[in-house]
Parts: sequence; structure tokens; C-alpha cells
Amino acid sequence: MFVMLFQSRLPAPVKLPRASFHTLSLGGALVGVAVILLYLSAPVLLWQRSLTTTSLSAKTTTPTVEVAGAELSFQELVWLARSAEFRCDEWIAQNPAQEPRLGQKLSFELSCRLGHRYYKVRRSLEKFVEAHPGHEDAVLELDRFTRVMTEKIAAVLEWETLRNESPDSPAAWHSLAVYYNNQGLLARAFQCYEKAASLPQASAAMIEDLAVTQFMFRADAAAFYSLSPEAMVERSFATYRRAMALEPRNLNLARHFAECFFVLRPLRATEGLRAWENVLNLAGSDIETHEALVSCARYAVVVGRLGQAQMFLARLTRPDFAEHKERIERSVLVKRRLVAEATPSR
Repeated sequence: MFVMLFQSRLPAPVKLPRASFHTLSLGGALVGVAVILLYLSAPVLLWQRSLTTTSLSAKTTTPTVEVAGAELSFQELVWLARSAEFRCDEWIAQNPAQEPRLGQKLSFELSCRLGHRYYKVRRSLEKFVEAHPGHEDAVLELDRFTRVMTEKIAAVLEWETLRNESPDSPAAWHSLAVYYNNQGLLARAFQCYEKAASLPQASAAMIEDLAVTQFMFRADAAAFYSLSPEAMVERSFATYRRAMALEPRNLNLARHFAECFFVLRPLRATEGLRAWENVLNLAGSDIETHEALVSCARYAVVVGRLGQAQMFLARLTRPDFAEHKERIERSVLVKRRLVAEATPSR
């Protein structure tokens, strides 16, 4: 009875039409086929996607690779240019600057070697710029290398030409000395300056260049001449005086010598004021006179000669020098106050 009651509560079985059954069977078969095809085609789809991704990646990275390759080539060219400059400096430094007569070497071998190395590197840079016109650093490097090497070759060529035309002329030695000085080869610069200054035709300007180099690079000059710093100052001043003896009316030369006393320590008040008064005496025009008065007054303030500074300032009458005069007068007042504060009261 319990079983009959349970069966009576079960839902009646659903009877599907034959057509519906076939429809479901066909749909299930289609779904199964689709799943199988998808399973079989998955590797192909993944492979095609991989190819597409690789192709896109290649298209994306190709310019990057090209840019990286161009940058690497450019860095190699920069290294080549620096190496060429260094090698040329070595050739110039090895040049026998101490030979007794310049006329002993009559060829232009050195300038030809420099020119050959310069042309090879410059042509490589030009080809790179032609292949990469938008590479700004390459254009700048080509311009820099051309400027530097042209200066080197011009200096050497000038020296070789002067050496051949006038073997005993100091101009060739002076030209080579200027080049060595610009390159920081001070020992060789001093040798060539001294050689130029020792020749009878040496001009005041050549001797002044030696004096300027001796004074500006006193430590290097002291090592070269085996002198103490104080003795080196005296030697440079002696060289200045030698140049001024050749052209005693040269205002610029006298001014350059007087300017040394502004930076020289310890101060040399009497000697410095004498040098600036010499500049004042050489002044020709009214403008030159007022410029010399300003410098005289400034140096007098620096060394504490305030009375002399006031005397120089009293002679400044041009309106366009009023600002200079007021500034120096304020310096005099400050200096007087400092002196008064430092003086103990009684």
C-alpha cells in the first residue's frame, strides 16, 4: 500500500514527439562536432595567433633595433674621432721642438699625416649623417670634429710654412708655442716661447706672451724653471719689463703688467701703484686717462692707500664715469670704517 501510495505521487513520464527527439539528437551531434573541431583547430589558431603576434612584434621592434644599431654605430664613430684627435696630439707632441734650426726639417709630413687622418674620420661621419639626416648628435659631432681638427692642421701648417720660409724667424717658434699653450702642453710651450724670445727679431708681443704664460701658470712655470714661486714671479715681471723696454709707449702692454698686481699676493702697494701711474702717464685720450684713473683709485683702495685713492677720484670729472666714482667712494668709506673699528680706542 505504501508503494502504491508512493507511485501515485510520482509525476507522469513525459512523452516527447518523435520529431523533437530527432531534433535534440541532431543538435547534440552538431554541438559535439563543433567541440571536436574546436579542439582540433585550437593548435592551428594558437599558431596563427603566435605568427600574428610575432609579426606585429617584429614590425614594432624593427625601428627600435634600427635606432639601437644606428646609436651603436654613432658611438663607434665618436670613439674613432676622439682616438684620431688623441693620436694627432701625440704626433704634434713628438715633434722635435728643440731642434737648433727650424730649417732642418723641410717637409710638410706632419700636416699631411694630420690631414689624412682627419679626412678618413670626417668622411665616415659624413656618410653616417647622410644615412641618418635626423641624428642631431651626429651633425654636432661632425661640426665639432671639423672645427677641432681644422685648428690643429692650420697651426701645424702655419708653423711648417714659416719654418721653411724663414728658418731663423721667431714667428714659427711663437706659433708653435701658442698651439702647445692652447693644448695645455705647458712645458713644450715654455720651450718654444723661450726660443722665440731669444731670437733677435722677437717682438714685444711675443715676449709678452711668454710673460703672461709665466705669470698665469706660475706653479707649472716654477717647476719648469726649477724656481720658487716668489722667484718665478720676479722672472715673469722681468720678462714683462723686457717687453716694455722694446715698446715703452705701448699702453696695452703697460696695462697688462699693472693688472698683475691686483691678483698678486702678498700685495705690493708701492710697486703696483707705480705700475698703474705709468699707465696713467701713457694714456693719450681723455677716455684712456679716466679709465686709468679708475684703475689707479681701485688699486689704491685695495692696498689701503685711501688718501691717494681720493686724489685719483678728484680727477674723475666726466659724467659717464660718475657711477664708477660713486662706487669707489663707497668703498673708501667702508674701508675707513673698517680701519676705525680695528683701531683700539684710547
